[in-house]
Amino acid sequence: MRQAAISALADDTADDDALEPLLEASQAALEEVGATWPEGTSIFDAEILYDFNVEEAMTAAELKVVREYLGLTREWCAEYFDVALRQWNRYESSETPIPARIREGMEHIEAETAENVGRYVEALEDATDVVVQTYRVNADFWAKHPETTYSAQWHRAVIARVAQEVPGLTIEFYTPVIAAGNDS
Repeated sequence: MRQAAISALADDTADDDALEPLLEASQAALEEVGATWPEGTSIFDAEILYDFNVEEAMTAAELKVVREYLGLTREWCAEYFDVALRQWNRYESSETPIPARIREGMEHIEAETAENVGRYVEALEDATDVVVQTYRVNADFWAKHPETTYSAQWHRAVIARVAQEVPGLTIEFYTPVIAAGNDS
């Protein structure tokens, strides 16, 4: 629908009345994904109508593959990006276009993840008999790393990527130390 509206707008001979339903549908689609019309522009401004470059648009398949590769759940992503889980599911099922802010956010998470993998690999590159710990549950991960919003599942994905780069790496689960109670 949006592409049809853009094509029609590019045709200087198009009748404004004929374009109105296409433009209204396009505006509704932009508003649905959180886009806004810049002040002082018209609905007839073709550059505003389509808010991202088609080549830069993220497909539903790319979103799901990247999310899974990063070890992120749909629930975590929905919370992180402040969208309802139903909306996230619509992104991944191609029902709703993926907003640029989601694509950009996923690219940011990908970059941070790659940096973490790189730091681990660099620190372990000359070591022998290396054991690294990862986490079974979020509570343990967040207790040890309160500065992060990522999940234990994300950390396990990071460690899996590190294991591909560091031969002989042993991975173990973190076991929290439980302080002995005072019986006196």
